Amino acid sequence: SLREAVDQVSAFYGQAHPGLYAPLQQLGLALQRDGRHAAAIDSFRRMQSLVHRDAGVYSTLQAQRIEHIIRSQVAQQQFVAADQQQKFLYSIMSREHASAESEMSAARRRLADWYRDTYRYDEALKLYEESHHYLSLQDDKTLAHTSLFLAEAETLHLSSRCCASGALKQAIEHVTATT
Repeated sequence: SLREAVDQVSAFYGQAHPGLYAPLQQLGLALQRDGRHAAAIDSFRRMQSLVHRDAGVYSTLQAQRIEHIIRSQVAQQQFVAADQQQKFLYSIMSREHASAESEMSAARRRLADWYRDTYRYDEALKLYEESHHYLSLQDDKTLAHTSLFLAEAETLHLSSRCCASGALKQAIEHVTATT
């Protein structure tokens, strides 16, 4: 079993060995699939603690684990804790990547979508606007642009603001221009 694998690595190498990363992640994912979110969070947190110790608190090695923690926290309706993890993940990415890098664009978009999904439309729109700026600096016209216009239009609509149709029109024009 996965728990036995974690115990074997711990017994042979010690409780703080980097060899525990993979078995702890596999165990956490298995627990998450089984709906045992509290236990999954414990497994991911243990792994996160090891990464903090080995690579530092702001290591990007933990980014995926934080996403798993957020998923379980949301499943348990721990929205304040999930919000803190979203912001922590964003700060990790912003320390590691320049504003125009694709990884930072993805992090900005993930946080903006989180804000939209948690009814903080002003914060979401601000991040979408930043995303437009950085995407406009890139040469290729990709699906990311269209997706961003659609997310912004949805946020404007949900917030009962005007101009949602303008953002939607931009998305349609972008799709037409790139096909």
